[in-house]
Amino acid sequence: MSSWGIDETTIIHSEVSSRQDKEIRSIITEILADNVKILFVTAPEQYSNKDKRHNTSYHSYFESLTEEYENVSYFDFNDKKTSNLNLDVKTDFAKVNHLNVLGAQKTSVVLADYLNAKYSLTDYRKDTENNTRMEEGLTFFKNKLATSNEEQLF
Repeated sequence: MSSWGIDETTIIHSEVSSRQDKEIRSIITEILADNVKILFVTAPEQYSNKDKRHNTSYHSYFESLTEEYENVSYFDFNDKKTSNLNLDVKTDFAKVNHLNVLGAQKTSVVLADYLNAKYSLTDYRKDTENNTRMEEGLTFFKNKLATSNEEQLF
């Protein structure tokens, strides 16, 4: 058994309760009223949709929201039709269903490509003020990495 209590015999349930559905729909309505597009993303999992033990109702739920609401999209990193990550369980995950830095880098590249293809985004890297804030954030992150438990990161 893994440190999180998940092993090959674990049944993974992923269902949206009626209370959660009501809250999600309320948030969607509020955001869309401001004319903002919504993207739901399912992060990569070791026990993905191809695993027979995995209940795929989250995928179906978010897909149904995209059909019901205009300007709501869904990207599932576990759907092989939309995501070609080729993650390696041994090198890209820190723990079950949590990416390490290597897996996060691969995932970030795929998500960035998707966002750039789907949305008209402004490249703020050329904006000196925003670039300075990004550099400060990157320095902070690098310092955190240097003092973190490398075993979980790589």
